[in-house]
Amino acid sequence: YTPEIPFWPQLPKRDAREAMVAQASEGLPFIKIKDKELIFDDEDKEKKLEIFYDKVINKDIDYFKISEDFACGLWSFYRRLDKVSLENIRFIKCQLCGPFTFAASVNDNEGKVILHDKILLQVVLKGLAEKALWQINLFKKFNKPIIFFFDEPYLGCFGSAYTPINREDVVSGLTELTQEIKSENVLVGVHCCGNTDWSIFTDIKTIDIISFDAFSFLDKEAKPSVASNASISFKRLIDFFTVVKFVKSPPTQRWLIKNTPARIASCVITSWACFLVPTKRIFLPREAKSFTKSRALFKASAVFSKSMI
Repeated sequence: YTPEIPFWPQLPKRDAREAMVAQASEGLPFIKIKDKELIFDDEDKEKKLEIFYDKVINKDIDYFKISEDFACGLWSFYRRLDKVSLENIRFIKCQLCGPFTFAASVNDNEGKVILHDKILLQVVLKGLAEKALWQINLFKKFNKPIIFFFDEPYLGCFGSAYTPINREDVVSGLTELTQEIKSENVLVGVHCCGNTDWSIFTDIKTIDIISFDAFSFLDKEAKPSVASNASISFKRLIDFFTVVKFVKSPPTQRWLIKNTPARIASCVITSWACFLVPTKRIFLPREAKSFTKSRALFKASAVFSKSMI
């Protein structure tokens, strides 16, 4: 529940085109949806590449828009912002599937993921950058700073046999992508709900926010990695988030801010975990039982950003 940072919802159960990867596929060459599945089609490859890069070079970001068929929540959110008061809103949050998760989810005609094709991976990086710029351009009319997240669940398995990709490629790709959209009025975030090498993200200067499942990972694998880069990541967050103060926040958020040094607490955001969404019943959190409360507070003391999707 983040009333000061509203965001548009993704609704994959409404339509297969709203699934995270499919939602980002419009305008990208070789990829189409058939029978609710992503299909790779490299017919007229050279022609498709020529059209694609012509749009990129000429900054035709409308070519890369996300239509209402692919993101009903985005357009409903946009129309809602047009009708309500934005006085208490500090940021508007947008998101998009990250390039490595996208490229690892699409197979070519030989059954190989396009992640390992340098030409196609570059197409994905350029295409997603344009789609991100389109979203930013769409919402800038509301004159609010924008937080833009790239969701990279695939990198949760980084370093295992299931993710045969080297660190340099990930850092280089995400750096190129985030540099494209980084500006004074845009904060760039990356979300990974599994465990990974967190220094991948802290080493990229154009990433302002790292979002992860702190309840499951920070006190175990993630903590040493984040701690070793704390002066970088916390400093970058503190620069932007000292101005953010939540008027209404759940008990763990209030406890965290009360019992954490001010310069760290000022950059903390806690939010819904992956796949955990509000229902139509809106209510304040109930008081936790003593054991549950003490465990939750212990976990919360290590958090600096929880899953934000």
